Amino acid sequence: MKTKLAAMIAVALFAAAALGSAQSLEDLAKKEKERREKLKAESKVITDKDTARNSRDAAALTQPPEGRQRVGLEGKSWSVSFSLPGFETSTNTVKAEGRRYFYATNRKTGVNVSLTLEATRQTATKEGCRQYQQKVAKGNASVASDVEFSDSERFSFLGFTLREVQGHPLNQRYLRACAPREDVYVDFNFSKVQFAPGEEKLFMAILDTARFEDVPEPPRGASALDLWLEGSALFRDRNYRGAIGPYAKALELEKKERKLERNYWYALIDNLGMAYGISGNLKDAKATFEYGISQDPQYPLFHYNMACTYAELNDKVNAMEQLTKAFELRANAIPGEKMPDPRKDDSFARFMKDPEFSALAERLAKSAQ
Repeated sequence: MKTKLAAMIAVALFAAAALGSAQSLEDLAKKEKERREKLKAESKVITDKDTARNSRDAAALTQPPEGRQRVGLEGKSWSVSFSLPGFETSTNTVKAEGRRYFYATNRKTGVNVSLTLEATRQTATKEGCRQYQQKVAKGNASVASDVEFSDSERFSFLGFTLREVQGHPLNQRYLRACAPREDVYVDFNFSKVQFAPGEEKLFMAILDTARFEDVPEPPRGASALDLWLEGSALFRDRNYRGAIGPYAKALELEKKERKLERNYWYALIDNLGMAYGISGNLKDAKATFEYGISQDPQYPLFHYNMACTYAELNDKVNAMEQLTKAFELRANAIPGEKMPDPRKDDSFARFMKDPEFSALAERLAKSAQ
């Protein structure tokens, strides 16, 4: 499912460009820019008066949003925003137990960063951060050196170094920064192999850009198109969980009265279903694509995405059936839209060693060339 994200994001853009009587892509881009500027203006910066980093925080807010990440939890009216220019994101998902987990790497500097958002049953506190970090330090006591604890207004810090692993020099420095927010623990974890004195500034430069941002509710009376635009902006930023809310509300409006143009509507179903799937909610992903098929059984990408969902559910028979149907209907795709290659789709990776499935994928892929 993830391997076709670029193509599906392009479909969302193509949907706008393909409409002769609807708003132009330029109009849509202008509207999304205005919406993002509004979100930025309403954001709340996490201040830290006990450091001299505030000036760099302010400077960071004036920089272009290159590498800007927003990570949040479903049901929360806020997200954590921070800048990661030059980083490659490898994980941004919700774990089975509900934790939000983000991980990225900068190959040039060798810095790794992860962020975990974990809700609890009671109010999160700085003391709770400290207690957790004490447990982490205790669990690494036999191998860690240079263990340091500290606090700032925003964060509780734990730093330690792993000098070697199984006799091999490593000198990997870790810095954990924990902050409470309502009933959620916000836990940054930085690391770098072959750490050199002074390189902790690479970690702090990222923390300096961190802030909590309000995620405002759509204005009362927002149209399906307004919600589609909001969801698409989040989807293109790879904030798939955040995109679910506005996309789902847009779909509810469309179920009551269809107003979106056809290509917008296709992108709404496809992107909402994939956002559910990537976030680990396969039940709602399946229900979304089932609804799409019930309304337009001739559109091939609904069947393809349903095949992906069945594959994620480890249902090979239905995955093959839907995949076959998708390619049978490929002539009904939006003009300019290409069918994904099932041989390269990670949703089907588990079946590619199965002779029956791999033969089908090979045949269908070649038929679309």
